[in-house]
Amino acid sequence: MEHLDHTVIVGGGIAGLTLAITLAHCGLRSTVLETQQAPKEEGAGIQLGPNATRILRELSILDTLNTSAITPESIIVADARSNHTISRLPLGSWMVRRYGAPYIVAHRADLQSALLQHAKAHAKIDLRFGSKLRSINHEQEHSESQDSTLKFILNDGHIVSTPIMVGADGIWSTVRSAFKINSSKFTYSGMTAARAVINFNNLPKKLQHCVTHVWLAPDAHIVMYPIRRNLDVALVVVTPAPQPEQGWGIDIDKKEILTTFKSIHHDVSAVLQQTKHWKQWALFDPEPLPSWSEKQMVLIGDAAHPILPFMAQGGAMAIEDGYVLGHLISEIGLNTSKIFSTFETIRRDRVTRMQDVSRKNGNIYHLGDLMAKSRNMVLRLIPPSLLMQQYSWIYNWRYYPN
Repeated sequence: MEHLDHTVIVGGGIAGLTLAITLAHCGLRSTVLETQQAPKEEGAGIQLGPNATRILRELSILDTLNTSAITPESIIVADARSNHTISRLPLGSWMVRRYGAPYIVAHRADLQSALLQHAKAHAKIDLRFGSKLRSINHEQEHSESQDSTLKFILNDGHIVSTPIMVGADGIWSTVRSAFKINSSKFTYSGMTAARAVINFNNLPKKLQHCVTHVWLAPDAHIVMYPIRRNLDVALVVVTPAPQPEQGWGIDIDKKEILTTFKSIHHDVSAVLQQTKHWKQWALFDPEPLPSWSEKQMVLIGDAAHPILPFMAQGGAMAIEDGYVLGHLISEIGLNTSKIFSTFETIRRDRVTRMQDVSRKNGNIYHLGDLMAKSRNMVLRLIPPSLLMQQYSWIYNWRYYPN
């Protein structure tokens, strides 16, 4: 059996690698277990507000990501049927002046690559690809120093013990499934998100700008923004649908997307027509877990608190989680009870508020008929900068390590 005296992180995605890099910056070792044999370029775009880019800058990752990321000038919210602008929300230099860090958009694979590049550069991070967790022994053991340890078995039969295990393995978390008390119900939201990437030059000329587009329609919406230095465009289409099979990145026929948007403006339709390959994700809105931790295990990111995508903050919350937990482990040591309780005290209210706001934002996005007209009128009347200022609690967030 292999005895590790440091943090084991299950999952080498955004949350897990942010945690590992934060620990390394604090001078601490970690082992990252990733199921995939090698990193894969998958997913589509990701939006990262100042609350996330501030952390990436602190960890020296932002400059690497900025070689491919883009800072959009604004978010143009429009009616999908008429393509008339409802509001133009400031980003770009306005965000930097107000919050001291940029709002960027990038290909999710580029963020993953930047994180992985920095993780590989740290001698204190042990990356183990192709390491799948088979089972966890709930019975705590004690080392010679009497510190509690957790024993687990990998798919190849390798047995390992660790004083702290972090489940950063996403919404279908293996670590969370090992919790004895796990009463969260995974409620399907009734919606799916289909994602795709197309060539920037294939867009209608009038849409070839460095902005994020959000087109609103009854029960559905479309998000589009440039990535990879305006070489590509990320598309996200959220629509109602019967619950698809469990998993990530399920192929979906383009005809299903187009059928949902029969009555949209021809320029918006032209964007959807350009896309050949769509990948679909089911959107879940689970009840909160009673606790994010159990014994020597703690959950972060989507494993702890999946968030609907209507505030584009899922990735940012994962980055925040990893950064905060890494500093707490550094500050407190391996007193897991104190680490975990402090972590939830710092994070739970903020994440719960984000879940609530995202849920409400989705309802506003998908209004129809008279309610949609009322929404559009209100949005046109409120100054765009004032609309953005209501989210200062999101973008102005900071964690100050001791």
